Amino acid sequence: MASMKTSSQRKNAFERGPISPSKSVLRSPPSQIYTRGTVGSVMTGSPRRRPSPRYSHSNSLALPRRPRSKSPSRESRSRVHLPQSHRRSRSASSQPIVSSSDSLQRTPVSTRSIISHPQPQDETRSAHSSRSYPPKKHVDFRDDPNASSSSKRDPSPAPSSGSAKVHIKATKSVMEELSKAPNTEQRIVAITNACELLDHYDETYHNAELALGVASALIKRLQYSYGDAETPHKDITIVNIFKVLLSLSRPYELRASLLRQSSMMDLLKRTATNQTLPADAKLVRLNFIAFLAKCDANKSILYESEEVLDGILRIANGEVLDLGKLHAVTILMELASDPTIQVRMAFSDRILGTLVKLLLVENTKAAREAAITALQNLAFRKENRLRLVTFKSGIVLEALKNALTKDTDSKSRRRAAGALTNLACEETVAIMGKYSGLLEALAIVTTTDEVVEVQTRACLALTKIAGNTTIKMESFKPMLDALIVASLSKKANSISAVFRVKARDAENRNVMALYPGLLDTLSDVCLSERANIRDKDNSVHALMHLVNEEQNRLTMGQNAVVLEALVAAASYTDASLVEARDSAIIALERLATEHSVRPGMARHPSLLTVVAAAVERETAWHDQGRDCEHDYLAKPLLMSLLIAI
Repeated sequence: MASMKTSSQRKNAFERGPISPSKSVLRSPPSQIYTRGTVGSVMTGSPRRRPSPRYSHSNSLALPRRPRSKSPSRESRSRVHLPQSHRRSRSASSQPIVSSSDSLQRTPVSTRSIISHPQPQDETRSAHSSRSYPPKKHVDFRDDPNASSSSKRDPSPAPSSGSAKVHIKATKSVMEELSKAPNTEQRIVAITNACELLDHYDETYHNAELALGVASALIKRLQYSYGDAETPHKDITIVNIFKVLLSLSRPYELRASLLRQSSMMDLLKRTATNQTLPADAKLVRLNFIAFLAKCDANKSILYESEEVLDGILRIANGEVLDLGKLHAVTILMELASDPTIQVRMAFSDRILGTLVKLLLVENTKAAREAAITALQNLAFRKENRLRLVTFKSGIVLEALKNALTKDTDSKSRRRAAGALTNLACEETVAIMGKYSGLLEALAIVTTTDEVVEVQTRACLALTKIAGNTTIKMESFKPMLDALIVASLSKKANSISAVFRVKARDAENRNVMALYPGLLDTLSDVCLSERANIRDKDNSVHALMHLVNEEQNRLTMGQNAVVLEALVAAASYTDASLVEARDSAIIALERLATEHSVRPGMARHPSLLTVVAAAVERETAWHDQGRDCEHDYLAKPLLMSLLIAI
């Protein structure tokens, strides 16, 4: 009897599981401490197994349960549950609930010893028994390999009313644990359980968790652990909390309310000013801020925080890890898209210097593209264009020019051309036209880039600069040279339209007609079979406008290429080129007003033929009583040429 009494007392002692505040026992076995995704964290036991939330009779930390098998496992049959009185005494002392099988397998040890010196489960023995028990099998009901294919749960199912109630109850339990954890070990346990419960992609559950105040509870716990110098694993705790916040920030609809949670900005400020924050925590924190910055309602709040912005710029300038720089410049790119802060960002020397530096020296393609996109967004505001062009003697133009001509990423080149297009306006074209090599770079990219979209963007930037350039500017002739080079592109562009617009201005005509290669360029477009209809029409009208200047008629009338182009244009048969055909007859008539060029014109091949055909058309119109937009000029032209012969 004494022996049996001693055994009964020993069993009761094991069931109570003496736990001291300094050495608490985790809900999950020590070999299953979960710090998923944390670089540098220590994981004991099997790395493939994920710990599931603990269970008790009064509270289930679970998503919807799977139907249990009719034949329970050996572990479930041998599990001894605690009496109700014991569970109440445990909850009153804020101690984790431990089953008798756990107490028989191992002695209570501290978290520090578990993490620092993992012990194999097979060799773990009770301190009060010589008999060894097999390790408790951990079964995750979400990844049960024995479950049938029909019972496997989708990662993000539509929650039912029952499962939602269970999840809300579990969330409240986690919040209570977070607020009542008295020591370091139990704080790590509570945060680990929170990571397991909140790491999912279900928007409905995220909404419920935010409504219950999980974000505030995590922030308070992070601030407490962060300031506690005696916390041995505070780095892992901070990383895990930021991972939970990152998971909550994935749905777009939650980002605005998440940033407005109490103490959230204080958390971001405190972590931004800390120079000893571990690398993992920095990356997760920056990724979290990048998600918040993608919400339009958050951009001005983040920008107005000096501590947060200073931390972002410091990482963008001096971070060693490429991923950290990428997150930082992504945040700047998102902030630059907000019209309310674009002007303030453009007039910040530090922000512009950071973006230019990343654009010039960064090796990561994604980071360069983000920096160029930020500059493109800033250049969209008219108030910022002159500021960007004149910043540090044109360093922004130099960076964009290098990206346009030397970057191997087509997206970055396209963005650079778009940024230059945004910068071009009446106030900036004089500076941009004079900047060394800019117009030539645009012209070369327009003709030689392997990506058609990049050619189109570069041509658009060049034509926008040329459209605002006047003859009084020093860059007028270099602009004409760049347009002539760009017109050689095999892809359709709007270069001929720029020539037509410039030729309308009477003060430009003489310079344009005498500029080397310009008349040949327009003539080649008129004669080309691959040129589209619009380019042909613009080129013929440009020649007609140039002929209107009396000083140009002698030069153009003696140019055989110009005469050949006008003859080809006067013989167009396409219905879309009727106006171009009539404009060619008008140009020939005005050239013939110069007496010295008439003999040469009359002897030019096919010229008299096309003029005679025009006389026949005009005669038919006259007989039909059709009104002519211009006077009937073909017959007088034919007579003057015949007399010249």
